[in-house]
Amino acid sequence: MRPECPQTDHHLGQLHFLIGSVHAIHKGDNEEAMRWYEKALPRLKKTYPASLMDERGMTGEQLVSVGVLLWETGRRDEAVVVTEKGTDRMLAAVAAGTLEDTTLAVPYQNLAIMQRKLGNLKKAESLADRAARFESGDSDTTKRR
Repeated sequence: MRPECPQTDHHLGQLHFLIGSVHAIHKGDNEEAMRWYEKALPRLKKTYPASLMDERGMTGEQLVSVGVLLWETGRRDEAVVVTEKGTDRMLAAVAAGTLEDTTLAVPYQNLAIMQRKLGNLKKAESLADRAARFESGDSDTTKRR
C-alpha cells in the first residue's frame, strides 16, 4: 500500500465529512454522523500544502459544523477547540480573499453561545460583538476580490 498524498488525504476528509452530514442533516442520526465526523476530523485539522490553500474556507466551515455536533453530543471542550480551529481557518481564507468576511458571523455566534453556556460571560460578550460586526459588514477585515 502506498502512502497517501495530501490531496488524497484531503479528499478522504471531505468524503467522511459529507457522509457525516448526510446522517446529521438528512437522517437525523447524530450518533452515526459523529462516527463519520471523527474519521474526518484528523484530515480536516491538517495543514495542507499551498496547492490546497484555497480549500481553507471550506474546511474551516466544515470544522465549525463538526463543532456544533460535538457540542450537541456533550463533548463541549472539544467542540470549542474544533470551532476555534475552524474559525481560524476561515479567517485565513478571508485574509487570502477566498472567503467573504460575512461568513465569520456564524462561527463567532457559535463560540459566543458556547462560552455563555460555559459561564464565560465576558468572553461570550466579546465574541457576540465580533459576530455582530461581521453580520453588519462592519468588520476590521479587508475584503479582497
